[in-house]
Formats: sequence, C-alpha cells, structure tokens
Amino acid sequence: MKTEGDRPLDPQAAMEFALRRAREMGAVYADVRFQDRRLTLVGLVARRPTGAGPGAARRETWEASRHVERGLGVRVFGARGGEGFAAAGGLGRAALAKAVSDALSGALQAERTAASVSGAAALGPAVVSTGRVSTPRATDPAEVDLEAKLDILRTFKAEAFARPETSRVSLAYADSTGIDRFASTDGSDIETDSARIILRATVEAARGPHVSDSAESLGGVGGLELLAEPAVKSLAASLAGAAAEWLGAGEAPGGEMTAILDNQSTENFIHEAVGHSCEADDVLAGASVLAGKLGAQVGAPGVTVVDDPGRPGTVGLYPYDDEGVPARRVTLIEDGVLKEYLHTRRTAAAMGRPPNGHARARDFGCPPIVRMATINLEPGDFSLDQMLEGVKKGIYLMGKRGGQVDPARGVFQFRPDRARLIEGGELGRPVRAPSLSGSILDILQNIDAVGCDLRFHPGGCGKGFPAQVIPAGSGAPHVRLQRATIGGVGQASAAEAEERGPA
Repeated sequence: MKTEGDRPLDPQAAMEFALRRAREMGAVYADVRFQDRRLTLVGLVARRPTGAGPGAARRETWEASRHVERGLGVRVFGARGGEGFAAAGGLGRAALAKAVSDALSGALQAERTAASVSGAAALGPAVVSTGRVSTPRATDPAEVDLEAKLDILRTFKAEAFARPETSRVSLAYADSTGIDRFASTDGSDIETDSARIILRATVEAARGPHVSDSAESLGGVGGLELLAEPAVKSLAASLAGAAAEWLGAGEAPGGEMTAILDNQSTENFIHEAVGHSCEADDVLAGASVLAGKLGAQVGAPGVTVVDDPGRPGTVGLYPYDDEGVPARRVTLIEDGVLKEYLHTRRTAAAMGRPPNGHARARDFGCPPIVRMATINLEPGDFSLDQMLEGVKKGIYLMGKRGGQVDPARGVFQFRPDRARLIEGGELGRPVRAPSLSGSILDILQNIDAVGCDLRFHPGGCGKGFPAQVIPAGSGAPHVRLQRATIGGVGQASAAEAEERGPA
C-alpha cells in the first residue's frame, strides 16, 4: 500500500510542490522542468550477399522499440549564487522532496568551491514567460502505427538496392512526441507540445575489392510529412549513386590549394568551428578563440552566421529554451564582424548581456547548458558554376564524415564524405575524401565566395560531462576557400600552388 508521500501527484501539483519546497528550504530561485514524451526507435541493417545480383535475397536485421521519458528536473540557486540540480523519475512527494534537497545540497557545495556572488544576480533580471505552444505537424507520429513507420525504411531500402552496386543499407529512425513544461519562482509557466522525427541513413557500395559509402539524414521538428515517400526515395537514390560513383576513387592531392565546400561540408565547419566557439560558457572559461573579440573583424566580408531556434521544420526548432527564455534568432557574425555569443541566463548576466534563449538540456534529467539550435551561414550571390570558373586546380569537398576541433586553440581538422578534383574551372574525377585542417580564423578570413544555395540538414550535437547529445540543425550554401590546407597524398609544388588561385 502506498503512503501519502509515495502517491504520484499530477504534473501541475508536482511542479508547484517542488517550487514551494525549494523556497521553504532557502532557495533564492528555483525552476522545474517536467517532461512526458513518447519515443519510437527503429533500426535496420540490410546486406546483399557478395556477388549476388539486384534480385537476390538480402540478410536483414530489424530492431524496434518504444520508450517513455517522464519525470521532473529541479534547479535551484542559493543565496551566494551556487547552482544545484537533481531529477526525480516519479512524481510522489517523497521523490520530489529528495530531488529538491539534493539540488540544494549541490548549490551549497558549489558555493563552497566558487567565488561568492549574490544569488539574485547570478541569473540577471527575472524572466517571466507564460503560454501554451504546439509546434506544427501535419501527421503526428504518435497517431501512426509502427507498421507505417517500418514502411518508410522499406521504401528507402528498396530504392537503395535498386542499384546493383549497393551492398549494405543501414537506417536509424527515431521520433519523439509529447509535452515539456517549465515553471519557475519568477512566475514562468510554459507548456510546449512538440514532435520531432529523423531518419539517419548510410548506403554502402561494393565492386570487387573496392568499398565506398555515403551518409545523410532527413527530418526535423514536425510530423511524418518530413519523411514523405518522394523525399525518402530521393535520398536513397542519391546516397546509393554517390556510394557507387566513388568506388575505386583515387587518392586526393595534398597541400595548400583552393577548395570549394558543398553545403554539408560548409555547415560542418560552421557548426563545429564557429558555433562552439560562440558558446558563452566556453568564452567565459577562456576556451574559445573568439573570446574578447566582440566587434572585431573575424571573417571576410560577406560572412554572416546566425543561430535561429525559430527556423521552421529544422530539427533544432523550439519556442522557449530550458530556462523559459523566449528563443530568438541571434546574429553571431555579421559581414565578418563578431556580434554576439550564445547565452544561458547565467552567462548573459556574467557578461552584462540579455539572455538569448540558448539554454538547452537533453531531457528532464540534465541541467541546461549553452547550446546551439539551428546554426547557419547566410547565403551570398555566387552559383557553383561561378565559383568553379576561377579555379584552375583545386578540390571540391562534399558531405561530412567527422573531425576534431579545439575552440580554445582555434584549430580544427575535418573530413568530408567524398571529394572531386577541380581542373580548368570544371569538376573532375572523384577522389577519396581528404582532410581539411587549419585555423578557424584563417578559414573565415579566406572565404572569398559564398553561394546562393542555402540548405539545412538535421543532426546531433554532444557537449558536457557526461555528454548531453541533443538534436541540432545546421545549414549553409557552398563556399570557396583560398589557401586551404588539404591532407592528401602529397604536397603541391610552388608552381601548382600559384595556379590554384582565382584566374
């Protein structure tokens, strides 16, 4: 038999109880985040037997599961600005009281190890947000049965295997629907009803000893309309075609040369190198090459970078952040000049700036930290053909496969998905993807052409200890870089290097 302390409260009563308890125990400020979300995860790996033709039977492994994320996170601030956080998986009074007590213990511990600051000043001016918001969707994933979701993966698989070179298809589908609520002792009371859906796909091709693959994602905040059959088939055909075309591709040359980056390669650089360098917690910690550079020219004219949580359909769309601050578009770099950083309330107060709605948490069990939403390089005026016209010898980098970045030192190394040579102003033969490395500021300064073809892709971003992996969108047009350092099989000669600039 459950006691009074064990009996679950309804969400509204649970949030009010936690806030009241935090006040009674001495918190200067408290907020609570309640989450009730339903997740569906589906995975598929399909392989064509070696040497088999297009109609041969395939080996397939399917995995499907449903999950519930439901609970409440409590954050408190003490009188001297210490911050503490704890979470409760249940909504009984005993579990909530323990979470509040644990959060306060964390705040007191933080105050013993950090410089004293007024608790009221730690977050800056009060933020009071109220409202009920539902993000747009035509077909709610929660109202669609599992079989229809499996059909999306079957459609992709059939289209990808239509190419005889396709040897393996790997798909990961995920959707999340439900309610997120936020309330604070400042008086905020927000509810957001949202749905998010994403399909991550990798297609591998094989011919003799040669193997190649290509990967991309599709989806965003919305419903199953984001994975409509034409879009799924188009992505499958594109990835299967790219994987087949790069079979047996040769090595790329190395050295300093002109490089053109496609949308995904550019957005990889913008997210990793620019976005993380603009996160104010790293700036305050001295771990960003952009620290102390507000108002300085950090990029070439024409380079404008924004982060916009309101970008429709993108995977990083949200109306309020996880501190209850209305999300807003932030111009980080404008025409090459650094204008702003991304902030939580705490980092904004420390820098004397207004918060801009970029405090995000993975779920109710994690505290909010500074994060990107959907970051992009704004489009310019150049077509790809116009960029190519000025390049006698160079390289075209496509897609994104991974890399490393050190925002504190301002250096990076990225690897695209694939590449082509550029010869005489035209795209040449495919080559295996080389690395692109160098200084973040040098790359920003060496962009001499920005394309007009802005595109967005869904993705994920990890940050924090332990890592919080959250949905984050990114977008970019093509760009052209001068003096790009390419890690290929050899160094270019001085004569070649002279030819690789614009004519």
